[in-house]
Amino acid sequence: MGRTFQIYDQMRGYIENAGYVDVVARTWKVPIGGWAKDPRLKSVGLYTLLFLDQSVEGFALYMLKSVMGWEFEEIQVLIAQMKEAWKQWKRWQPYYEMWVLLSWGLGQAANGVQKTGICEEAGEVRADFQPLSSRAV
Repeated sequence: MGRTFQIYDQMRGYIENAGYVDVVARTWKVPIGGWAKDPRLKSVGLYTLLFLDQSVEGFALYMLKSVMGWEFEEIQVLIAQMKEAWKQWKRWQPYYEMWVLLSWGLGQAANGVQKTGICEEAGEVRADFQPLSSRAV
């Protein structure tokens, strides 16, 4: 397909080029399973495990069959092995890193032009546009 999932390093530049200012990068370790000592992270980990358990087949089927050309039976074996490994979360304490880029709104672009809700490429103005800082959280 000629595409990558690894665009994190490029995203900050894309966001800044779109006119967002004060872009901040944050990284969080998200547990998989209930192994974390912190009660909140333990809950997040259990929900993450539930999500992965219920969604891995859909992700794997598309990627491995359509893109990689695997046979259906091979994919089912891999999925079963993954689900079995997730059951050992107490032993392995798995997690994934979640990267997030935050901005407090639009501001002066590098060229000094004030950015608005205009999509310059399409030439359209979004009526519902609001800077990130004024959106309800």
